[in-house]
Amino acid sequence: ISPEIAQANNIVRGKDRALINIAVRKNLDDGSTKAQKVIIKGESSDLMRKTPLQFSEIIEQDAIYYIAEVKFYDEEIRHFFIDVQPDPNKSPFKLKFTQTLYRDN
Repeated sequence: ISPEIAQANNIVRGKDRALINIAVRKNLDDGSTKAQKVIIKGESSDLMRKTPLQFSEIIEQDAIYYIAEVKFYDEEIRHFFIDVQPDPNKSPFKLKFTQTLYRDN
């Protein structure tokens, strides 16, 4: 992420920081798609603790995306659990994944 985008959205850049970026697109009847606002929440965990993810909504022209920062140690394995809810009247989609994070030296 560029320094300008980070500063405009109060995102801390660093070698020990990772970003989770979630964007949702809605399928339209004509076959095209458009950006979709969602309700999003999640958490990240390692072997010892769970940390809530604080997502920020960023809207730029025709794009909507949600970014959360994660601070980590080099070669740390983190588990992510994210609920994405495009329709507040329906259950959220549940994303689960594990990632080993490396510091950029």
